[in-house]
Amino acid sequence: MTRMLGFALLLMLGVGLVSDAEALIEHRQSWNTNGEEAVLAGYDVVAYHRLGKATMGSPEFMAEWMGGVFLFANKAHLKAFLKDSRKYAPQFGGYCSCAVAHGYTAPVDAKDAWEVYRGKLYLNFSANIHKQWIEQQDYNIQRGVENWPQLAGERGWVISSKVQQLAKPLVENETVDRVRRWFESKIFKD
Repeated sequence: MTRMLGFALLLMLGVGLVSDAEALIEHRQSWNTNGEEAVLAGYDVVAYHRLGKATMGSPEFMAEWMGGVFLFANKAHLKAFLKDSRKYAPQFGGYCSCAVAHGYTAPVDAKDAWEVYRGKLYLNFSANIHKQWIEQQDYNIQRGVENWPQLAGERGWVISSKVQQLAKPLVENETVDRVRRWFESKIFKD
């Protein structure tokens, strides 16, 4: 099914049914919720940047972004996040930065093991792990950046429902099915 949808997406682009490549997929991040419904168990990601402290958010000030639910302490923080979500979102999906640097994910202590470094929010499993992470911070960030795509995996990308609706008639069409089989035989050799 994935190959058929992939081919249908290529075909739609080729015949001009879809002109904006970003409309083809929706990006959803793999977020650390520490077992709760909201990212970082509800801590306000803007507060780390603006107040310099961990602050619980409120369901009254909530935003959904890239598949995650974010809570904020006030309306100003919510507006700031909506204006520049990438600036405030935690790195590595809010998972332990040290763990990601070493090739795995772990929960975090969002209250005591965090840091805004070079304008980005990093969290760690514990205050002790955070101290270790800081000792080689730039190196750990570089390793984390290299490891994160694999750790986040393909679950972060989904084909948009609009594309699935457009692709269904194409995939069911006999001519398109013959072209798909030829395309798969040339491109997707197992």
